Amino acid sequence: MIRLIIADNSQIVQTGLHSIFSNYENIEIIGDAGSSESLYELLVSFEADILLIDFTAPGFAVDTITKALKLQPKMKVVALTADQSGATIVNALRAGVTSYIRKRSEEHTSEL
Repeated sequence: MIRLIIADNSQIVQTGLHSIFSNYENIEIIGDAGSSESLYELLVSFEADILLIDFTAPGFAVDTITKALKLQPKMKVVALTADQSGATIVNALRAGVTSYIRKRSEEHTSEL
C-alpha cells in the first residue's frame, strides 16, 4: 500500500486529487495539508511514502520540502506546480523533489 499526503492550499485541487487517487486500491490518502504547519503535523503523526505538494502555493515554500524530508527522509516528494519557470523547478530538485508535475490549463472555448 502506498501512503500519500496531498499538500495544496486549494480545496478544489485537494478534492480533485482525492477523486483521482481514490480509484486506486494500492493508494491510501493519509492526509491533506493546506499549509506548511498542517503538513508538519501530518508528517509527525503518519509515515508517508509519497508527498504530493504544490510548494509554490501560498502557505508553502521550497524550504517546506527540505523540512518535510528531514522529518521523513525515505519519503518521495512530487512537486505539483503552476509555476513554469526553470528556476522554480531547479530549486525544487535541489530541495529534494523526486519529480514534478506541471499544473497546466489549456484555454478552450466553445460556442453554443
